[in-house]
Amino acid sequence: MRKSERPHSLRVCFDPATQLINISKCSCKAGLSGRCSHLVGLVQALMHYQQWGMNEIPTEMSCTELQQRVVPSTTEAIEQLRGLTGTPLAYLLNSSLPTEETVLGPVQVGSPLPFHADKYEDKQQASDILPCGDTAFPLAPEVGSYPAVPPQYIQCNSVCPITLDQARKLERDTVKQADSGDWFKARENRITASNFHKIHKRVKDFNNKFTESIMSAPKSVSSIPCSYGTAHESIAKGKYCERKASVHLHDCGFVVNPQFSFIGATPDAKVCCKGVTGIVEVKCPYSARDMTVGQAVQQLPRFCLCESIGKLTLDRGNDYYCQVQGQLLVTGAPFCDFIVYTKCDLFIERIFPDHDFQREMMDKLSSFYCNYGLPHMQSKTC
Repeated sequence: MRKSERPHSLRVCFDPATQLINISKCSCKAGLSGRCSHLVGLVQALMHYQQWGMNEIPTEMSCTELQQRVVPSTTEAIEQLRGLTGTPLAYLLNSSLPTEETVLGPVQVGSPLPFHADKYEDKQQASDILPCGDTAFPLAPEVGSYPAVPPQYIQCNSVCPITLDQARKLERDTVKQADSGDWFKARENRITASNFHKIHKRVKDFNNKFTESIMSAPKSVSSIPCSYGTAHESIAKGKYCERKASVHLHDCGFVVNPQFSFIGATPDAKVCCKGVTGIVEVKCPYSARDMTVGQAVQQLPRFCLCESIGKLTLDRGNDYYCQVQGQLLVTGAPFCDFIVYTKCDLFIERIFPDHDFQREMMDKLSSFYCNYGLPHMQSKTC
C-alpha cells in the first residue's frame, strides 16, 4: 500500500462452532477474492493477541502508523552490542516463553514453524540416490579405445609428459578454472579443445602469428556474449538436470591424457547417468537469447545446430563439433551431452565418440605441434 492511499478496510467473520472463517474480504484488489496478505496479517495478529491473553486490541499505535524517527545509537548501547560478539543465540532468546515440540525440536508457541515442520521430510541429495560413475578424469583407457599419435609425431608427448595419477590430480586441482593459477599454467604449451577447430579446419599455411595465438597462455576475454554465456551457464545446467531426472553433475577441471599429453580440455561438467560418467558442454548463444532453438536454426547464419532427417542436431561442420570430439578424446568419456540454452528453449543432444573424425583430427594436431609448436617454444627459450 502506498503512503498516499487510504488504509484498506478488512472484514473477517468466524463461526464460533467450527472456529473457521466464514467471510473474509479486503478492499485491496487481491482481497476481493477473500485471500490476501492483509487478511493473513490480521488473523495472525488476532492469534497473537489471544495467546498473550488480551481481551481487546492495544490502543498504542504501531511503528508504521507513526512518523519516521531516527534515533542515533548511544555509545553505551554500541559497547553493549560489541560485548555480545560470539555469544550463542540462545542467550538472546526469551527462554521463559512456552514451547511446543516439532520434528525440528522445541519451538516457541505462536511461531508459524510448527505448521511447516509437520510437512518436513529429510530428503536425500540427488547424488546420494543416483549412482555415480567413475569421476576420476581422464578415465583409464581401454585397449584400442584412443586414436594413437602417429609414430612420426610421437615426440609430441615428450614435451609435457604426465602420468595417469598426475593427470587426475591436475584435474582435481583446476576445478575452479579461471580462478585457479594451475589452470592457466597447465594450458601453456598445450593445444586446448577450444582451439582444435582452428588447426583442423585451417586451409592457409601456419604462420608465426597463428602459432603464437595457439601456444600462448590464454588471455581473459571480456565481451557481452562471453559475459552472457558465463552468467547463464549455471541456469542451463539447472534446466538440464530438471529435464534429465536420472542425472547429476560434478565440476570438472583441466583434463590432460597421458596418451597424448600435448593437448588438453576443460568440459563444462561431468555428468553421471545411471552409473556411467560422461561430460557436458553448454552453449548459451547471445544472438539467440530471445529465440527458440528452432527459430535460431532458421534465422541465424552459421548457427551451431542444423536440421538432419527431420530433427535438430549439432552441425558436424561447426567448430563446436571439433571441440566436443576433442573433449571426448582427451577425457575418455563415452558420451557428451551438448546443451544449447536460450531464455525460451533448451536443446540437448547426446554425442558419442566419432573415432574416424578423432583420428583425422589427431593427425593434424600432432603434425602442427611437431612442425610448428615445438620450434615456436624453442625460439622462446633461446
